[in-house]
Amino acid sequence: MVEDAVSYAVGHRIRIEIRAILNEGVRTHEELAYLTGQPSSKVGHHIKELVEDGSIEIAYVKPVRNTIQHYYRAVNVPFYSDDEVAAMPPEARQATAGVILQALMAEAQAAFWAGKMIHDRRVWLSWRWFNVDSRGREDIADDLGRSWTRVQEIEAESAARCVVSGESTKSIIVTLLGFERFRFSSSPPDTTPNSDETAVVEPIRLGQGKRTIEDAVSYAISHRIRIEILAILNEGVHTRDQLADLTGQSPTRIKHHIKELLDDGSIELAYTKRVGNLMQHYYRAVKMPFYSDEEIAAMPPEVRQATAGVILQAVMAEAQAAFWAGKMVQDRRVWLSWRWFNVDSRGREEIADELARSWKRMREIEAESATRSAISGESTKSIIVTSLGFERFRPILSGRKN
Repeated sequence: MVEDAVSYAVGHRIRIEIRAILNEGVRTHEELAYLTGQPSSKVGHHIKELVEDGSIEIAYVKPVRNTIQHYYRAVNVPFYSDDEVAAMPPEARQATAGVILQALMAEAQAAFWAGKMIHDRRVWLSWRWFNVDSRGREDIADDLGRSWTRVQEIEAESAARCVVSGESTKSIIVTLLGFERFRFSSSPPDTTPNSDETAVVEPIRLGQGKRTIEDAVSYAISHRIRIEILAILNEGVHTRDQLADLTGQSPTRIKHHIKELLDDGSIELAYTKRVGNLMQHYYRAVKMPFYSDEEIAAMPPEVRQATAGVILQAVMAEAQAAFWAGKMVQDRRVWLSWRWFNVDSRGREEIADELARSWKRMREIEAESATRSAISGESTKSIIVTSLGFERFRPILSGRKN
């Protein structure tokens, strides 16, 4: 299945790095082994599986001495207009969305593993669902398009300055997503416990279990049940039985997943409550406020990494849950874009400022939608907007871009 292939491709560090490296251009088996720092035999298995799934392609073959050398590449996806996407058969739209999601999740996790989200003063990692009417849905897509155009302009302006100044550039990944959430949800409810409940207040503890921070994120989004648990808990507090009902799984089957996510710090115990002679456990997503640049800079490096990890796993869980539910097939204004932009120091600041501007505009769009809906009675949809800007795991002077 397309959906399984996406989850598989980004569920292991070697596959993540292979996908990200092939975004740059064509590579051989031996080159991929060298660049990932892995034995050729180990890399070979992952290449074979990715090719069979259609996650990567054989670009061409070439005789080298007495053997045939295979050259691999990422699946090429051009930039499609709304009309071009609408003209595709549903299965082609789903496959296209899957390839894009694979690529951007591989880039995000590769940068995360490389620690690029710790040292970047203007790193931008944000996501939220916005409940909007039909006009608000159009406004969200229009502003994402405007923002994408502006970032392209920033890169061109940076290039012109660098010709004069000689300043080197950095490759900054920008990801903008706008899609209907896998299910409608109102604003997250208040999780303050009642007087008969025992609250559990913990700092972010992602990676303090048996897995590292990076492994915990990869583990959390590598299985559909865990993906759905993460996405559902983004809405608010739920018990194991409630999670079982909402995911369509038995309580026994999801017990292991909840335990592992809790041990890793990917989810939290919100509070416990006595029900009859038993103590009922209520779980929630890790609470994450909006941090300013200054607040992020004041964090110890390990806290910055854990914070980035919690955001990334939420982003990727929401994206995959919507993908599994087919929401990216039906939405006429779905927006899925990523690319690296080579910019100077001023360009880096301007990218962060543009992402902040667009994020502020999303909140305005939601408020405007709420006002209209109060008058018209029109129902709203939950639209996930994701905005990411971070330094790529390794620099690129030129090459393939989506």
